[in-house]
Amino acid sequence: MKTHKLSLFLSAVALAAFALISPTSSFAQDGGGDPKTQVADFYTLCKQGKASEALEKALANSEMVKPEDSKRVAEAFAQMVSTMGSFIDYEITREANVTKRSVVLRCVAHYANQPFVNEFTFYDPGSNGWRLVHLRYDANPATMFQRDLADMLLKK
Repeated sequence: MKTHKLSLFLSAVALAAFALISPTSSFAQDGGGDPKTQVADFYTLCKQGKASEALEKALANSEMVKPEDSKRVAEAFAQMVSTMGSFIDYEITREANVTKRSVVLRCVAHYANQPFVNEFTFYDPGSNGWRLVHLRYDANPATMFQRDLADMLLKK
């Protein structure tokens, strides 16, 4: 029963964050390094136990997210991540170059207690480099790998 309540809590936090992270949010309005470097920087902060800072930094320059909402979501994100134990590592499991200016990176972050899926969508408007325009995450063990399992079944 405790595990079920934890899964519901994690799902609720993920949904709340998803609602606040709009498709037009970004790590930096002025752009940043290439998408893989930005993802590595995000996880470097997570590994240092700074999950709140990692997400807050990702939302810092978003015109669509108010600073107080960014802080609230980042704190909820950090609280959720803290239940997963220590950060081990991450892997990029899918890289989709949707267009020459749009890239989606799907990552699995490995924590001591469970994995955690993040999907980063980046856009390069042609000047000032890549910027994060969408971040989705799923910590619900019942749903986080549904797409991967469906893809595996289609390949058979």
